[in-house]
Amino acid sequence: MPNKSPDHSEAEDKDTSTVATTAPVDGFARQIASGLEETEDEIRNLARSLGSSSQDESLRRAKDIVTQFQPVPQFIWRISSYTLGRAGRINKLSDGNLFGLKKIVLAIAKDRILGKGATVLTTRAVVDTVPSDVIAAVAVLHALGRRLQTREYHAVWGPILDDALLRAEIGYFVGTMCEEFGPGRGMLAGFAGRIGLAVLIATGSADQAQAAITLLAGGRRIEEVALDLYGCEPLHISSMILSAAGCGKESVLGVAAFTMTSRQQVNLEPEQQRWLSALTVTERVRGGEHDSVDESAWKRMGYESPEERAELIEIVGTLRRRGHGWNWMI
Repeated sequence: MPNKSPDHSEAEDKDTSTVATTAPVDGFARQIASGLEETEDEIRNLARSLGSSSQDESLRRAKDIVTQFQPVPQFIWRISSYTLGRAGRINKLSDGNLFGLKKIVLAIAKDRILGKGATVLTTRAVVDTVPSDVIAAVAVLHALGRRLQTREYHAVWGPILDDALLRAEIGYFVGTMCEEFGPGRGMLAGFAGRIGLAVLIATGSADQAQAAITLLAGGRRIEEVALDLYGCEPLHISSMILSAAGCGKESVLGVAAFTMTSRQQVNLEPEQQRWLSALTVTERVRGGEHDSVDESAWKRMGYESPEERAELIEIVGTLRRRGHGWNWMI
């Protein structure tokens, strides 16, 4: 696939080049860099307040990598920040918010899970039928996928990105039962489980990529491989990406807390707990370890009954066999 400009894609209209001039783009880059500095401090302070190792070097590396990677362009950041930036709320988008994303938004309507599986002709029709948090999440996933397509070592990070999309679809179902959280946040929480590793590999060297695929194929844990080769926790990258994508502080701290112990995690704030629970449930059911999901995590995501949980597990089993079908997003 030929490389694309990171701020433009096949799914975007041609007139998106007018969205920003050089000066606003530079200003946006500075804004993201400043936000990531704050994110680094917030994760470090959270870890220390909960009695966890702060992993200063990993956080510093994650901040530097994501600052350079620039996960999403400014207009997608605006969509995400407006829709998902406030804890416990989902602001409704209008078709005017989606300038430059017509093709990808219309593709949502054709998806059998996210939309009605039918062709529609206007973004307004999609906004009227698809939850705004889902549209925002797809925009973020799309931008990240296009960013990665400009990078080398696709043979290594490509399968990891594919697994991230599978986790995103699982996260969609995990989030559907909790109205305050929603399926869009669920998609982003699930995606966070693997996108950090994909970005680490894509932004590293050829030697690191080759070593990573060898070690992962040999059964080494992802966290160990990432720390040994890149000096960075993959979920620190994921947290920084969520920050730079405008997904809100709760997403950042909830995902970062996944690396902490359950004793430390109980002291998180409620919305941070929801992000952590969405990631935890997605990761466990993806790995066939649903029996290890804590009762409180199930309930935070709205899965109160054994029947509801069994239905989710059945859906995930089908996804694991058939795949996600979401390659159109990237």
